[in-house]
Amino acid sequence: MLSTRPTTTLGREISELAGKLLDRTAALSVDTQYLAEEAKNGRLTGALKERPDIPGTAEIAERLRGLIEGHPLLAQQAASALSFYSDNRWAGFLRQAEQEEIVAALRDEDAFLQDLRAADEGLRETALLADRIGSASIPRLAGLVDEESYEAIVAGLGKEVASLRREELPSYNKVYHARTADGKNAIVKVTGNALKARIEAAANYHLSRHEKLAPFIAAGLSAEPIPHENLSITIQEEIADARLYGAHHYMAALAHLHAYGKGVLDHESIVVPEWRAKDLELVMAEIDMSEDPRPYRSLSRKYKDLAEEIRRSPEKALLHGDAKADNLRRGRLLDLEGMRIGDPAIDLALYLSTSAVPGGEWGAYVETYLATLCDAIGSAYTTRDIAGLLERVQRVMLVPVIKEYGGLCSRRPRWSAAEERQHALLGQQLRRFR
Repeated sequence: MLSTRPTTTLGREISELAGKLLDRTAALSVDTQYLAEEAKNGRLTGALKERPDIPGTAEIAERLRGLIEGHPLLAQQAASALSFYSDNRWAGFLRQAEQEEIVAALRDEDAFLQDLRAADEGLRETALLADRIGSASIPRLAGLVDEESYEAIVAGLGKEVASLRREELPSYNKVYHARTADGKNAIVKVTGNALKARIEAAANYHLSRHEKLAPFIAAGLSAEPIPHENLSITIQEEIADARLYGAHHYMAALAHLHAYGKGVLDHESIVVPEWRAKDLELVMAEIDMSEDPRPYRSLSRKYKDLAEEIRRSPEKALLHGDAKADNLRRGRLLDLEGMRIGDPAIDLALYLSTSAVPGGEWGAYVETYLATLCDAIGSAYTTRDIAGLLERVQRVMLVPVIKEYGGLCSRRPRWSAAEERQHALLGQQLRRFR
């Protein structure tokens, strides 16, 4: 069996440099990427001449053009380099001379991207945006969306787009903040998963229009995603609510979703897949990208038994499907692409496990959930019901928690401080089962 750890110091350096590459390209603003393209095709110079009142733009444009013209590797190429070189299995098959060449190339790319980031900061300082320089072109979605698809986004928003800004998230999607000419804000998501896009578009659109669910769901602007070749684009309102919401609020939000969600989508003939546990071998492979997975293999039988128990549970509702604390923000249930039909205990277990609520306090939050649910469906509950649901949530939590733990491990070493804390928290939760 091949080791997944770098076999040489150079192998480790390859992985670290490739990670830096992706971080640096991800940090570049959409405005810079747009202007870089304009610099390559020569349109930028003409646009800048129209706005001589903006100081420093000509110098920045020349710097950008010089950086871009002689350099083939931009964001997509950097991502490809990372996906290849950060898979440490390759390090063992490369001769030392080849590894040295890779390190030299990556160092060169890293220096280039530092220069480009400096240019990006200059652009921000001079407020050089597309709508300020009078260019007819608007920034595209970092090269992923062409003119036809961009026009579809404009049609979905109902207004001309003034700006697009990429949000850096631990996500397989590309997420952008869009602002229309009349000041309307929206979130635009681009994904290659058509099924998830269809579910999220339908959920945001229909659920947000239900009286009981509207306070907890971001409104979708279209019930269907916008197709573009092998991509799907969804658009929803951007939530500007800056108030702080606690765990009691989100437990009540999940109760509303579980009480009303399935009925709303059934009425619209929206088919949502049944919940299925992730294959444990895939989870182990993800953990193996960060640490030794062997301590978790002892959980295999328990995991499979619990997964089957959850699948057969008579309790069925529309689940959020990925109800970790990061997806429950600004008072809303966000990122609905993973919705499934299944046992509500899955959502409760993942949320409580990732929200840093002390285990001794889970009962109070389970009671909030149960009280809200029973009020919605018109039934009563007892202290025995609270104890029973709490015991169930604590028992099944292994299944969603180890899945989330594997996902975190697969993104290392590019962790944020929040992800570092989440990794430690979930690891602590998993030790209860080992």
